[in-house]
Amino acid sequence: MSAPIDDQSTYDFHLHTECSDGYLAPSELCRRAASNGLTGISITDHDTLDAYGILGETVKDHSPWILTGIEFSTRMGDDELHILGYFPRGVSEPLVEFVEDVLERRRQRAVDGIRSLRDRGVDITLEECARSAGGRVITRTHIANTLLAKGIVTSPQQAYNHLLGRQVFPLPDLSSDVAVKTIRDVGGIAVWAHPFREHVNRCLEPLAQSGLQGMEVHTPWRRSGEVKMLLGYAATHGMFVTAGSDWHGTPSGPPFGTFQAATPQVTTFLEVLCEAGYTGGGSPPRAES
Repeated sequence: MSAPIDDQSTYDFHLHTECSDGYLAPSELCRRAASNGLTGISITDHDTLDAYGILGETVKDHSPWILTGIEFSTRMGDDELHILGYFPRGVSEPLVEFVEDVLERRRQRAVDGIRSLRDRGVDITLEECARSAGGRVITRTHIANTLLAKGIVTSPQQAYNHLLGRQVFPLPDLSSDVAVKTIRDVGGIAVWAHPFREHVNRCLEPLAQSGLQGMEVHTPWRRSGEVKMLLGYAATHGMFVTAGSDWHGTPSGPPFGTFQAATPQVTTFLEVLCEAGYTGGGSPPRAES
């Protein structure tokens, strides 16, 4: 699976499974990635590494090659930012300890939010929401789906708009700078997931000072003007760029593999992975000498 970097290689470094709020099991997601011809992927579930425990040793012999990843939900002031952590050498004990602490705080946030809904007269339980989830992570998506299934709302969007706001579910308590610094401290690579235009001016400089290394610029929904703007910001701060679909597999969403980033879009990131001693599923492509 080691091959030269070439323009025929394609990647998606931002994918979700049922271990957080995706709709596919990790093994099925990997099967679809292979059948769609992706060269390299990363499963980046929200605040959990459980997909990698499920895949186990199969990660090391997989095609496409799999980069260990995670997406942390964080806050900077009044903004919610998502920070991707990539781990070229795989899962380490310090990483697991940090993630388990974050996951427990997420669980408590869900418990408190559901309690707040019940105090407001909404007939919903933690057990019902847990059944909606495919793994240990309970997200607002699972709660919205439970509310929809019980007929309390007519759409998930109605749940988000009227029941699941910040009064019920406040921003995550994990600060963005702590997430970035911890990712770096445990041997990972810190990347800002799908940065929004309105956040860049006030958040990029502090993130850079915390040790942010990259920005997820290439996504399915970005317009060319915004891509150009973000490429400029990345260059100014000496950051590389990555690419990812943020694919969850929702029934109404695009088919898997609709988005595939080409090698030229992520060449510097691939080089960083190689320099960091990538040891995951196979070997990422290396540039020809």
